[in-house]
Amino acid sequence: MKRIDKGLSLTGLLLLVAFFLSCHENQKGMRGEVIDDSMMTLDGDTFNVYFSVSDDVMIVGAKDDYGTDLLIEKREDGLFYQIIKGGNIYPIDNTQDFVMVDNAAVYHVSGGKSYKLPGDCQSVMEYLGSWEKKFIFETYGGIWFTDGKVVGTQGNVLVSPVDESGALTLSLGVQSLSLTPAELYAYKASAVLQDTSLERINERYLAPSQASTAGFSVDIEVPKGDSPADLAIREFLVRAIGEDIFSELDVNTATIASHDSSTPSGILETLKQYSAIWNEAFSSKFPEHDTLDMRLTSNIIARRVVDNEAYVTYYYFDVQDEGGAHGLPFSYYVTYDKRQNQFVDSGNSVKKEKQETFQTTLLSRLTNMYNERHGTSDTADDALQPYHLADAISELNESFSYPCDKFMPMPHFAILPEGVVVTYHRYQVDSFAGGEYHVLIPSEEIQPCIDYDYWKNETSRPRLDLFLR
Repeated sequence: MKRIDKGLSLTGLLLLVAFFLSCHENQKGMRGEVIDDSMMTLDGDTFNVYFSVSDDVMIVGAKDDYGTDLLIEKREDGLFYQIIKGGNIYPIDNTQDFVMVDNAAVYHVSGGKSYKLPGDCQSVMEYLGSWEKKFIFETYGGIWFTDGKVVGTQGNVLVSPVDESGALTLSLGVQSLSLTPAELYAYKASAVLQDTSLERINERYLAPSQASTAGFSVDIEVPKGDSPADLAIREFLVRAIGEDIFSELDVNTATIASHDSSTPSGILETLKQYSAIWNEAFSSKFPEHDTLDMRLTSNIIARRVVDNEAYVTYYYFDVQDEGGAHGLPFSYYVTYDKRQNQFVDSGNSVKKEKQETFQTTLLSRLTNMYNERHGTSDTADDALQPYHLADAISELNESFSYPCDKFMPMPHFAILPEGVVVTYHRYQVDSFAGGEYHVLIPSEEIQPCIDYDYWKNETSRPRLDLFLR
């Protein structure tokens, strides 16, 4: 019996050694020479250098084999060692200790361990931090904890890594919400109380042809009430949606016979009417044989972000895809003043004697935002001149029926608990890559310029379900 035990022990030991050697069969060091930022040799073979994860860790691929990537590390002996091999390896933002492998797993370089992505996550965008022996990542499916927990985020929400206070920051436009990893981990969508004064309309309208990527979708919160504010918001939603979905089809919404925004069900009927008109215009402008690979979509989201005794503010977001290299996302806020029974703009909200002060403050903050994004120190004339701000907004005002301003190019002016926000879209003051500009002037700074006190006893916190799903 003892001999058998010894034999088994020896067999087990040999198996362990074999396993160890198989896992480290590529641990033989390779002599490497870096030719330039994009090319190197390993034992005489030429490799493309795709990314430098850190000073000593790189992602490379054989020059004649584009289907295999290697993660290699330069060690103290001056040789390069293969860490892992994959079809597609790439770095992850905000870390030098993790890489993405084949869009299916994250590899921990220093820990030597892989973490498989859950099925509802698509690729990793950024490393957010760690908590209770769990690593946290932002993915296209939500915030992923490496024990398998996933907290879904709304599509246009940005997530900032854990800061010195130990909290992550969720941002939507100019509004933000800080949550600790523990609070985020404990989040349950079912725990969010739905506002009974709102009706959610979530519909998709596709062209009936083979062009499955042609059509529009709406995911909007519609007020159910009959107050002037409710009626005004419903009318705004119907008109804004119409302007957006027909913008590339040469349809003048003013020629549409009628629409019903009196009730949520009326809006649903109007959307069906819009769909029929959209399909007819689409078929007319693009013959069927041209639409097999056609992309023409508009995906609209509208959320009520503030509703109090003084005003109601909505956040409106759309991504229009006209078949180019990328879609065109844009968003803005709109506010209806319940006391004045009107949508606010700078013309009816800023004191006449304070208009110049307000304009100077806005332009200063807009320029500062531009310089922060580009790492420059330009003046307003230098920073904004390339995109001819006034001309861009003037053209927008002629083609859009949103509440616009008179004394200064300012298409979207709104009230939030944080202050006044003015929005400029891509190409209005910056390039596409420069992004949108939601310029926030804090309430304590803007109050002297505004006719009405919108911030008296303001303590509201952004809704959690605006950020998480």
